[in-house]
Amino acid sequence: MQHYTTGRAAVTENDPQDHIPVGETYAWQPQQPEGGAPSPLPYDPQGQWNPQTPSDPQGQWNPQAPYGQPTPTPYGQPTPTPYGQPTPTPYGQPTPYSPGGAPTDQWYPPGPGTTYTPNIGGLPPGGATPPPNYVAEPSKKKRGKLIAALGTVVVLVAAGAFTVVQLTGSSNDGGAATPEAAVQQFFTSVNKEDALGALDMVLPGERSTFLQPLKDIATQLQRVDVLDKTADLSKIGGIDINVKLTSVKADIVNGGSGGDADIADVTIAGSASVSVAGTKIPIGGLLTDNGVTVPDASAPDTPFDTSTKSKTKTGGSVLAAVKKDGRWYVSMFYSIAESARRDAKQDVPAAADAVKPAGAATPEKAMDAFLAAATSVNVEGIIASLNPNEAEALQRYAPLFLSDAKSAINDAKRNFSIKITDASYTVNKIDGTHVGVVPKTLNATVTSTNSFGDKQTTTIEVNDGCVTVTVQGAKPQNSCTIDDSQINDTVKNKLPSSGDPAKVTTLIDDVKKAFDDLKVKGITETQVGGKWFISPIGTTFDLTLDVLKALDKTEIQTIIDDIKALNS
Repeated sequence: MQHYTTGRAAVTENDPQDHIPVGETYAWQPQQPEGGAPSPLPYDPQGQWNPQTPSDPQGQWNPQAPYGQPTPTPYGQPTPTPYGQPTPTPYGQPTPYSPGGAPTDQWYPPGPGTTYTPNIGGLPPGGATPPPNYVAEPSKKKRGKLIAALGTVVVLVAAGAFTVVQLTGSSNDGGAATPEAAVQQFFTSVNKEDALGALDMVLPGERSTFLQPLKDIATQLQRVDVLDKTADLSKIGGIDINVKLTSVKADIVNGGSGGDADIADVTIAGSASVSVAGTKIPIGGLLTDNGVTVPDASAPDTPFDTSTKSKTKTGGSVLAAVKKDGRWYVSMFYSIAESARRDAKQDVPAAADAVKPAGAATPEKAMDAFLAAATSVNVEGIIASLNPNEAEALQRYAPLFLSDAKSAINDAKRNFSIKITDASYTVNKIDGTHVGVVPKTLNATVTSTNSFGDKQTTTIEVNDGCVTVTVQGAKPQNSCTIDDSQINDTVKNKLPSSGDPAKVTTLIDDVKKAFDDLKVKGITETQVGGKWFISPIGTTFDLTLDVLKALDKTEIQTIIDDIKALNS
């Protein structure tokens, strides 16, 4: 490690493998924004769609599905490029970034341990930053990590299946001259098992959302030997896909008078077949040594939707294509949104009516805005604070449901309220355009009223890595004071009565050791166009990476052996 001094306190530059710099704290007192009180949920309140949710995580395409679209890659393929190193297309932003972060004149935060206290009673005014007060890095609390770690390692081991292999990024922005051509070229690449070529036809924001995280996750899966080192996305081993398109017809759904003419429903018909040669799937030794095999499988050439009338002008499965900077791209999230819109028999919202992304100048202020919108149950504010690369379709189609959402939330607020105070944050650098934000301090009070008019209050207090939850009338529960006996009893209660207590204790101890160095970076924020936004999908990816980085092959094998012993 390298040591250096900033301001008045010595700080430590962390291991670049973990990319965890000294934290930065920031305090604020939220105030209720003016205006209505819409829904906190960034999706249709009727539960019809959520364009933030990646479809088909198992990589299993069903040509009978509403859109008939195969995923461009089985989830999780590796690359030799370590996390945070330079690649042509970093996730969250389609432009390159430099290793270890952006140049010093572009990188925020300005330094380790900077503490900023704004005016009391409101969000910080722009430009009103007092002189920084440098402080040393706070101590880490580890015990509270164990409960999440127990569940995560079991899922990790059980789900150690074929994921995305090597991604190298594209040298151009891809796309095609027409929506039909974009879909045709997409399936041409799919038929070659060329995920890179398929990704060239995907909307740039969606591509950047998934590309770099999948590369990083795949690298970690190779490191722990879940994936074999020979895996290569340019030709996915062991899988043969053949999609024959007999009809590709595009309908520009907003091309009328005054329309934006930038969204097309592309109806496809044809047939598809797939075969899997299990021995050629590049799974790693950690799986094969524990008896995991991939069986051979095949599905014969099967027609899809040639006789089914969809809710488009022609029969067939439907993909959405989007025009961006003069080129057409296939879009997963727009396909989901278009399906919901057609079902609701509504028109495509105009681009001018979309929720405008409202990023912030700093990661802390972006979290301020998000929490302020959440506490006032301002669904439009929440949607505006989301990374537009992830949430572009949601922001575009939000006008279709915002009015109904506001009405429903106004009704719900009569019996529910939440208040957040005393929030400050630690900002952990991931790379030049991504940070993880962790609440260092925070107090939340949730008040609910039941049908009899009785009120119940729950408080949540975050303090230096520990979370204390107090339900009215019950004893407070602190994540950092849970002792081993409580954990053991909880796990034992979930096991059959024949479970050996000694074996349970061994499993718990080994999981604790494996995750002793777990470093969670927090809620991911992404810098897009010079502004910082909350990234829900990025948060999921980075949490997965944090868990993987905490493990090695020996630790995973030990836990597998402990789990096997429970059943012996």
